Amino acid sequence: DLLAEGIDAFGVDVSEYALMHCEPETVGRLQIGSAEKLPFPDGSFDAVLCINTVHNLPRPQCIQAMSEIQRLAPGKGFVQVDSYLNEEQKEIFESWVLTAEFYGYPDEWIALFDEAGYTGDYYWTIIQ
Repeated sequence: DLLAEGIDAFGVDVSEYALMHCEPETVGRLQIGSAEKLPFPDGSFDAVLCINTVHNLPRPQCIQAMSEIQRLAPGKGFVQVDSYLNEEQKEIFESWVLTAEFYGYPDEWIALFDEAGYTGDYYWTIIQ
């Protein structure tokens, strides 16, 4: 069973192909949409997880996506994004990055989270 007992989970994907080819157990639990305008009512979730997704947007859309996560589960989000701690890690990251449109040092991400009014948890994917 894909869902743990007691967890009522839903997802969003920008790809119609992904929705058309999802696992049968997830049919009806996935919606087409984007992180900048999530198709759910305010405060509709106990938690929102967003793992390695937001950094694939330009900075203004990252802010909007973070605001959307906050809107759906105020203070109860968890976001993981690409980052680096020093210039060497930044060079490694930039040598392989394929899809990230916004990325930065943790303090740059924290500034973005603050700008979006995001109050949930966060962490970094760091290549060393």
